[in-house]
Amino acid sequence: MTHRSLFSSLMALSVVLVSAVPVCAQSSTRANTQPSSSGQTTTGRLHGLIGHRELSNVPDDVGYQLSESDENIDSLFPYGPLTPLNDFWSRSTKRVKETRRMDLGLNYTAIYQWADTTEQGPREAGDGDLDFFGRWNLLGCERCSSLGLVFSSETRHKYSAVAPNRLNTGTAGGTIVGFGEQDFSLVQLYLEAGNYKDRYIARVGKMDPALIYDGGRYVSANYAFFNPAFSDTAPMPLPGAGLGIAGAVYPTETTYLAAGLHDANGKRTTAGFNTFFGEGEFFTAMECGWFPNVDQPHEGLYHLTFWNIDARKRNGRGSDHGLALTLEQPLGCDGKYVPFLRYAHANRGLNDIRQNLSVGLGVENVFDQNDDLIGVAASWQDPSTAGARDQYAIETFYRFYLTPHTHLSPDIQVIIDPANALQKNAVTVLGLRLRTLY
Repeated sequence: MTHRSLFSSLMALSVVLVSAVPVCAQSSTRANTQPSSSGQTTTGRLHGLIGHRELSNVPDDVGYQLSESDENIDSLFPYGPLTPLNDFWSRSTKRVKETRRMDLGLNYTAIYQWADTTEQGPREAGDGDLDFFGRWNLLGCERCSSLGLVFSSETRHKYSAVAPNRLNTGTAGGTIVGFGEQDFSLVQLYLEAGNYKDRYIARVGKMDPALIYDGGRYVSANYAFFNPAFSDTAPMPLPGAGLGIAGAVYPTETTYLAAGLHDANGKRTTAGFNTFFGEGEFFTAMECGWFPNVDQPHEGLYHLTFWNIDARKRNGRGSDHGLALTLEQPLGCDGKYVPFLRYAHANRGLNDIRQNLSVGLGVENVFDQNDDLIGVAASWQDPSTAGARDQYAIETFYRFYLTPHTHLSPDIQVIIDPANALQKNAVTVLGLRLRTLY
């Protein structure tokens, strides 16, 4: 793919997304709304939560996950084997929220993947991820609830010889984001102040920059696509969770400006004071965004992100900079169909990928189930590794709720011309995800 054809594709899809906003956008019908953990208002179905409500645009962010437990979700069965435990957790956390002003969440995600061929090692991999997180309202009154202490903790463990993020199929970037081995760790701990009504949100402390920049409603291996071409910004060398500061301001009801500075050596499993203050090497980003049709089912999200990372002397990695573009527009009077385009470019490609272009479609409210989702997408990646070839991927999945607290997602990926397996034409990877929320 030439740069000219790439640019033409971007421009064509941009015009389609912007022009396709339905006539019923002017309807007075508003989406269902509910208060989030931070006292803000979220709109739409679970993963139609748009970024102006929180600093993050990613479903994995703590605020969105806490909102998930408040939703009335359609499911195949009203009860399941974990329902008594779910009910006990709900009663207990409701009591804590009322008496201690602390909103708590817990979930567990299990992943299984099988590849028809690998370069080396097993062809199957399994992993489990346990998350415990929450937000403590520090001020103690409803009208001044915009100051909170937010935390998230996590442990990951493999079920097989290798974890899914180590499945060696010869593809650049792998076949899933995360899902490796990790000891139980306090991944995030930060103060958050402000909200959308205040026209600003700010965070300071230990935080994960992957949850802040270049997000989207389907940018999550926990809820949507598995492959990093769709569930991540592959060319962007995001550090792990570390000390930093980030914030957003809202000049108008439909626009925002976000920026942040983070420890370039941040790690999910360490506090990071020594690297933030000792090394002085940073990842910085700035994002400008627009979300037309506020509070409507077809509320879109368009943003452009610029980023830079300093050279890191300790691990010998150089500096890099780049940009990322996301265009996402629900269509139809109920916003059921959501086409999207994501493009990212890195000057050097420290993550082994210099460019990533992905286009796809999400179909929500499948079979009249309010949180079911079908996703299909295709991508092109330009590897930065010498001798590697352009890589293409196609992925589709169906997420449906077995019970109001548990969803299941079968998934299939086909990676065409895997970048680092020059003798192979394609690799097929089957996946299954089970996620339960307490």
